[in-house]
Amino acid sequence: MIGPGGKVQYRELRRADLPSFEHVIRQAFGRFEEVTGSGQTVSRELASLRKLPVWTLVRFLQAIRIANMRILVGTEGQPVIGTAVLVSYAKTGYIGGVATDAAARGRGVATGLMEYARSLAGAQGRRWLALDVESENAAAIRLYRRIGYQDVARFNWFVGPPPASGPASGVVATEVPFKDRATVDWANAALPEAIRGPLPARVSGLTHLEFIARPQKSQRKMWRLADGARIVGVVRGIYGPRVRLGFVFPIVADATVSPASLQALVGPVMEWHRTLGATKIVVAVPESAIDWEGAVAPLGLSLGVRTTLMVRPVATTGDPSA
Repeated sequence: MIGPGGKVQYRELRRADLPSFEHVIRQAFGRFEEVTGSGQTVSRELASLRKLPVWTLVRFLQAIRIANMRILVGTEGQPVIGTAVLVSYAKTGYIGGVATDAAARGRGVATGLMEYARSLAGAQGRRWLALDVESENAAAIRLYRRIGYQDVARFNWFVGPPPASGPASGVVATEVPFKDRATVDWANAALPEAIRGPLPARVSGLTHLEFIARPQKSQRKMWRLADGARIVGVVRGIYGPRVRLGFVFPIVADATVSPASLQALVGPVMEWHRTLGATKIVVAVPESAIDWEGAVAPLGLSLGVRTTLMVRPVATTGDPSA
């Protein structure tokens, strides 16, 4: 695909692009990558792509449409000057890794990549596009709004060392099988429609955040909190042994749940992370009336970064559900 003016070419990554691709994508690393450890994960993946057998496998899987990720670049000649990654979900093309080389900014490279990603997602039959951006990145948010994205949710990412022990509480969260259908269905119903439409909760991920932050070779478990027969909270624990990082992804529907009950919900997963050897815990929660900060601050966690989820229909006009 040739961009406006006929100079910048938009296409998928080639092995010869790797040196300049790595130079550009590292320029996108910010607070989110630092807090979540995803910068380390990307660095490992880039190192593996330099090995010919791994690269050959990736290209083969993409060719037969088994791999659900497409790495996109903007180039002028050989060097990469812009990057984006398109990940395919059931209804949605998720865009990440958007970066433009510092020397090429202000020339519409990111806009061209976003349009290329939109055309690919449409060709795959996806109805929506979605992305997350650091809430402090005003320039990127302005760009995304200009090309049709709308803010649908904000998330707070709390970070800190694993607590030495869990809080004392009479409320106890119960571990449930990771693929428990009733719990997953409850979690999906608890999501706002603006999220549930393009990014519904699934057995493989209650929230899309699990996919964008999950380390390689991770271990996973799930707990739920109930008030009698009524579920009031669900939490997923994901541990990355290579980075010794533990993630907590809660979804809570009832805004009246007390901080003590919230602590009881996240306490078991934090203890699980601690026993596995985690050196840092990251708790990602949607901004809402629920006092998550009051719940996790006594556990030694503080706000690390805020992100904004943005969504738009793939179709430029008409009903996105058509």
